[in-house]
Amino acid sequence: MGCASSVAVSKQSDVLTDLVNKSIQTLRKELAESQKVVNARIAKLEEPPSPELANRVEKIEKMLEEEEDDESEELEIIVEDDDEEEEEEEEEEPPPDRRLHFLNFSW
Repeated sequence: MGCASSVAVSKQSDVLTDLVNKSIQTLRKELAESQKVVNARIAKLEEPPSPELANRVEKIEKMLEEEEDDESEELEIIVEDDDEEEEEEEEEEPPPDRRLHFLNFSW
């Protein structure tokens, strides 16, 4: 009986080993296919952009630079306006009242 069970265990072991080996082969094939797809995508990403796309990118970059220049000019104008407003506010303030209020009440 011990011999028969050892043969059965050996057969089960062989079957499991075959299954594991087949699974490993299948996974290796799938990995190789996935790697091909990834490499193709990487190659496509590394291609230089079309001239039309490069021109569009340049135009957009120029527009952004112009907008930044305009914004900086606007900021300078706003800062200058703020300085002028502060000067006007200082001029509009009445001189401080120097009377002694505590002497101004009636008995």
